[in-house]
Amino acid sequence: MIEYERKVYPEIDKQEFDESIQPLLRSMEELHIEKKDKEESFYSESLEFNNEQYPYHNSCFLLSKEIWERYWDDSLNEYLSDYDKFENETLESLAGLIFSYFIRCFAEQIKNKDKGYKDYKDYNLRLLGTGFEELSNDYPVVWSRCMGLIENKIGFLVDTLGTVSRNRKEIADTFGIDPDVKIVSLESGGDTHNKGKSVSVIYFENGKKIVFKPRSVKGEKGYVKLAEELNEKFGTGLYAYKVLDLENSGFISFVERDESFQDMYKAGEMACLMYLLNATDMHYSNILWTKGGPVPIDLETLFRIPRVKKGLAESDKSAYSFMESSVYSTGVLPIQLGKSKNAVDVGFTGNRGEFSESPIKQIIVNDGFSKGINIKWSSNKSHKMIQYNKTDEKEIIEKCDYIVKGFTMMYKRILRDKEAFAEIVKRNYKGASLRYIHNMTYRYEQILRSLTSPQAAKDINITKMLLSRTGILSLKSETSIVESEIKQLFRGDVPYFSIDFSSRDIKADGKVVTSCKRSPEEIFAEKVERISEEDMEQQIKIIKFSFIAKLSDPDVKERKNPEDVIRYLADKLCDEVRDDHFQHLPITWVGPVLNHMENTWMPGVLGYDLYSGRIGPSVALLLAGKLLGEQRYTDVGYKMFDSSINILKDEKYEIRNLLAAGVGFYSGFTSIVWGINEAGKILGKDDWCQVAVDSFKIIDDKLLEIDDNFFDMICGKSAAIIFRHKIDKNYRLTRDQLEKIIEAGEKKLRNRDEMMTIGLAHGVCQIIWFFSVLEQIYHSAKITRIIKEADEVIRESYTSDIGNFIVYENENDHDVSSSWCNGLSGILLAYYEGYKVGIYKREDVEDIIEKLISSYIPDIPILCHGTLGIEEILEYISRDFKEETEFMLKHLNLGMCNADNIYNYFKHENGRYSLSPGYMTGQSGAICYLSKKKGLGLSVFPLTMGE
Repeated sequence: MIEYERKVYPEIDKQEFDESIQPLLRSMEELHIEKKDKEESFYSESLEFNNEQYPYHNSCFLLSKEIWERYWDDSLNEYLSDYDKFENETLESLAGLIFSYFIRCFAEQIKNKDKGYKDYKDYNLRLLGTGFEELSNDYPVVWSRCMGLIENKIGFLVDTLGTVSRNRKEIADTFGIDPDVKIVSLESGGDTHNKGKSVSVIYFENGKKIVFKPRSVKGEKGYVKLAEELNEKFGTGLYAYKVLDLENSGFISFVERDESFQDMYKAGEMACLMYLLNATDMHYSNILWTKGGPVPIDLETLFRIPRVKKGLAESDKSAYSFMESSVYSTGVLPIQLGKSKNAVDVGFTGNRGEFSESPIKQIIVNDGFSKGINIKWSSNKSHKMIQYNKTDEKEIIEKCDYIVKGFTMMYKRILRDKEAFAEIVKRNYKGASLRYIHNMTYRYEQILRSLTSPQAAKDINITKMLLSRTGILSLKSETSIVESEIKQLFRGDVPYFSIDFSSRDIKADGKVVTSCKRSPEEIFAEKVERISEEDMEQQIKIIKFSFIAKLSDPDVKERKNPEDVIRYLADKLCDEVRDDHFQHLPITWVGPVLNHMENTWMPGVLGYDLYSGRIGPSVALLLAGKLLGEQRYTDVGYKMFDSSINILKDEKYEIRNLLAAGVGFYSGFTSIVWGINEAGKILGKDDWCQVAVDSFKIIDDKLLEIDDNFFDMICGKSAAIIFRHKIDKNYRLTRDQLEKIIEAGEKKLRNRDEMMTIGLAHGVCQIIWFFSVLEQIYHSAKITRIIKEADEVIRESYTSDIGNFIVYENENDHDVSSSWCNGLSGILLAYYEGYKVGIYKREDVEDIIEKLISSYIPDIPILCHGTLGIEEILEYISRDFKEETEFMLKHLNLGMCNADNIYNYFKHENGRYSLSPGYMTGQSGAICYLSKKKGLGLSVFPLTMGE
């Protein structure tokens, strides 16, 4: 009996377990394993263990051969040019699959002292000599699952060759391959679906190749006809291939990849067409560059339908729905998966450089040919964010421009006669079977990988428990969908669902699983209705988001006064506001979004964070509304916080959702608290301010939990703790809590790694700043001691030979920038707070001011790493250093930080920050900055925590 355990289901509570997981557990009672038949010995006298390509190669190969001989159909041999070669290649492929299922069990069992295996060779001889009896007895679950999958794959291979042999005349007529030409090999690639089936390339002895798809190819057939008619009707240059439709399966031409010339104009046309056809998953392996242009080769994911969910209907104006049906979701544009420099761009037009890695961890086997075998998963090390030089930036901007031009031209052609376009599409896709994607493939792969653990391999209940976690991905979905996912995963398949173009029924294994509210055809009709100049401009902005989110920004000039700039930016925010999933939830925007844990930017729906999320724009609109007397600005900002407060006051919140991004001041729950407090101050609503103070009770326990990111100002707890002190004058840490935090700080300094910077946001200066502010409250010798320890670390390890600060420890060639987050202005803020408590002398602060004056200042009017942040810090410390900061403040206010410069920057949308609505990185930060200059500021300024 599987019951709720927090450590097994940490993402959900007991009630959600009872509602969503228990029904799955009951349905899994039908899952069972087949008991292994007694096998004869596989041992061969000629067997050698010194020529294996990988550990357990021979054993896996011989096991695959045993199963092959049981299920292979010898009557197919006549269609093969060399049966022995064909068999050997196939067995090698199957052996690799067996290895992936059994390697973790091999590694555990060989070390079993009770069984007394002498060494690697002895273990393998025992495996083969007993027909894998001990392995199958000790690990019956994974044995049964693996054998079932291998049998399915051999059965699929037999069926495929049978299909080829029965249709040689049709293949000859379509692809020009003579019926007498024999088959050399069959290469299966990609995921397996529907009982071991996968897309396969068939190689013939005359050198020709075709692709077999074990599902309906009416989508591909429809595209071929669609391309022909669009080329004739709209003058497009779409390139397609040949298709042989066999109803439930079919063949297509093998498309040769040629990346020697990548026409981004044609890629823009393709992006437009895929957008209008509601395509998804059209990443770099599903569209190929060819001599004739980009060619989509896997078209089962056209006419995407929204994820099927139960419960409250999503808002028609939902930002999430907008993004899911946008050009970004097609997969044609850059889409980065993974962390920072280790990420891989899977988008068709993305940048896949030398550092691209799979976001899926790979298994690593050490000492595999011994009893000391060790299994571990590859880990993605944290890297600095990818930096683009001017040449890179120029190429990215040019690529973006060409794609925009191609997209625009294609869109305008179709806009002129969208009714004719719709008719062509509907006619050619009538009866087409399409794929419904419920969860991303990598989610399924993670679950499949977990099922090969020794624990799951032994115990069917552990396997069921791991499978039941599939339900966590679909808490708001019909149970029938998840039940089908589990059934398919258990047999080793990546779950596959289909839906016909004109139907609302979603099927799996040929049976209806559930239904959706609108058919793909109906959703396509809605897309056609939206085709307009306005929609085109929105999609062009999304294209720019996806490319330019990576880049810095150019300099441009046009004169404006502060009120005009505030109005210009506030109008943009008002015009682009969208609903969340549901109308009762706080409003949001679409823009460049920073994933703080993965350090990557991409287009998306703004979250609840202060850094680049929806909190900043909402506060900025309240300031603009009050300053300019514009009620519509106030109304939008009010809606955001009124919704948030109602959720918190009525306790309608779900802790999991609220804490999904952590409790950090800039990236987590504390961002919401800051926003509510500022909204209350601006609107004169004391009850809102009290809600902000009271909301900290929700995260009382979380706020003081020590973790690796505790002293990270963006996503950690340190800045959140300081902010709580600022708005709740009665809040105090206990002595034990304070000592625990000090101990964590000392440990952080002692155990710092190579990636720890000097900076305020993520580095040593965060420790100095945090404890210096605490010292102003608590006056503790222990706090003073850790500040001095941090200062000593900077002097010894983060100072160059000529006395300059450096970013990374002992890297003399990485001088710091001028920015708030990792540069001189952030260091200045930390030293200034230390100066207040007597750690630093006046000349220490003056020295940093001089360094800042002589440093390079990027002309980017944003707060985090731009001129507005530098100006705000200088103004903050000018309270005690008026003369020292006067020159630079005057220089910034008259130049880089004036209204003209801010306006020109945001008007020309040529960088991620100019496109961003966010506070720290975009438009709302500029509104707040200019409002302060006009006498209406914030009660707690995020950069300094000053009032």
